[in-house]
Amino acid sequence: MSTSCNGRNEAISCAMREHCDVVTRWWKLRTNGGTPDFAGRTVLIAEGDASLAGSIQLLAGKQFRCRVWRAESRQEVERILGEELIDVLVLDLKLAEPDVLGFVGRLRNRYGSLGILAIRSGAGGPTDAELFEAQVADVLNEPCQPGELQAKLEQVLWERSMADGLAEAAFQYRKIFELNSEGMVIVDAETGEIETANKVFCELMSLEEAALRSRSVTEYLAAGEAERFQAGLMVCGSRGQGLIGGITFMTNGHQRLFDVSTTFYDTPVKRLACLSFKDISEKHDLELRLTEAAQKDALTDLYNQRSFQTRIEGAVAAARHRRALLTLMFIDLDSFKACNDKHGHQTGDLVLQTVGRLIHQNVRGGQDEGFRCGGDEFAVLLRESNIEIATRIGQRLQQSFGQTDNYGTSISIGLAQYEPAMNPKGFIQAADRALYRAKLAGKSCIAVWEGHPGAGP
Repeated sequence: MSTSCNGRNEAISCAMREHCDVVTRWWKLRTNGGTPDFAGRTVLIAEGDASLAGSIQLLAGKQFRCRVWRAESRQEVERILGEELIDVLVLDLKLAEPDVLGFVGRLRNRYGSLGILAIRSGAGGPTDAELFEAQVADVLNEPCQPGELQAKLEQVLWERSMADGLAEAAFQYRKIFELNSEGMVIVDAETGEIETANKVFCELMSLEEAALRSRSVTEYLAAGEAERFQAGLMVCGSRGQGLIGGITFMTNGHQRLFDVSTTFYDTPVKRLACLSFKDISEKHDLELRLTEAAQKDALTDLYNQRSFQTRIEGAVAAARHRRALLTLMFIDLDSFKACNDKHGHQTGDLVLQTVGRLIHQNVRGGQDEGFRCGGDEFAVLLRESNIEIATRIGQRLQQSFGQTDNYGTSISIGLAQYEPAMNPKGFIQAADRALYRAKLAGKSCIAVWEGHPGAGP
């Protein structure tokens, strides 16, 4: 058997299966006592037998409450179809002669959604297989068995109603897809290749939809995100849907952060996934700014006391794990109470701001961290630094502060280098004791801790 014949037989089989499904749904509705509502549906009757045409008109108009038109020739059929929106054509195949299949084919090409119920009398004419291939919905042979006419017409009307429902659903889906304010793509769930993309996603990527098709969505991920994204897709795919949070994509040459909602569904051909991209870049940036603001001292823009406790624990844990150098510097303002008493608290605030600014300027950005621990007390965490480096930074701070309008104040500094036996509390105690010794030694001094306080896990 030829390939074309195999293909035709498969198409016929598919059509017959679809009709069987429709009949099954119709039968369930009937046996459950339901009556489909065909009010407003339109039927064109092209039947040469006046008696049969009358029966069909009565059935369609009275029982099914359809609007009915009559035609007595091929020409009238084509005229009415051109003027009216017809749902179902009941066609006497004798009126379609001599070229029945050609006539039906032209109608099908011109009115693709038209449901056709063919009425055949006597032998000869197209076979059922040929009529199925021409996409005739169903065939009724004369003379009709009792109830057969009603069942066949109801089936075709039911199928037409279902087709309209599917078309409306597809239209609504496409409208939601296209007009969605978030970027959306449909991808092959196995390969990640893009099947289609909406306008917003195309604008994000600065590409036309045609240029996006068949390209993998992972091509637009920022470096290092592909593995996490694919793992997220696998997890969501096993559940049928889900959210992949905080994935960085490259859009218009810039990195942007998205939450990606996923919905998986199966088609007869392949499994697809609908991905919806919610841009959370601004929200994420705002959350970072709010988090940082909560950790900062408003007067000096240094980290506050609460952040000091949290960050020193992290720094000690990292230093212990990596066996890295870590030094803690405590800073205290000399004669600050006298400055406040003599010049007022507003001037005292200016002095504190000066200390904060100098800490920012003299420590290494991205490596060291400065803190205002309360009142006139400050701290600096110096990573990858030993006592010698910390001492030089402390001297630089003292020198810079001495060159400012400091209203008779100076700064004393205590230094402690982290040792493996120390816990965070012991590390803080060591630096505090060093500062105490510096204060005892006089103004503008630097002291280094030497001892063993605070050892522990």
